[in-house]
Amino acid sequence: MFNEKVAGGSFRGVRADGVDWRWDFDKDGSLIIYSRGRSDRGKWRVEGDKLCTDMVQSNSTCNDVRLLDGQLLYKRVANGEVVTLKPK
Repeated sequence: MFNEKVAGGSFRGVRADGVDWRWDFDKDGSLIIYSRGRSDRGKWRVEGDKLCTDMVQSNSTCNDVRLLDGQLLYKRVANGEVVTLKPK
């Protein structure tokens, strides 16, 4: 269910520290994250209730994620903050 909802989609949100995020999920499992005027590329997959990312420049992680009314609620490993990513 999660894969069908995000694959091919773009989501945008703002972290508590004011950093703007844009996440582009490709149907082939590719992911591009835009932040602070830069981008990072990698792969994404779902394992249970976790969204796992293997990025080129940043660490590979698996984070708790939920879909609610078409939005992604993404819990950051770094500090526990939940960031709402809305479809673009």
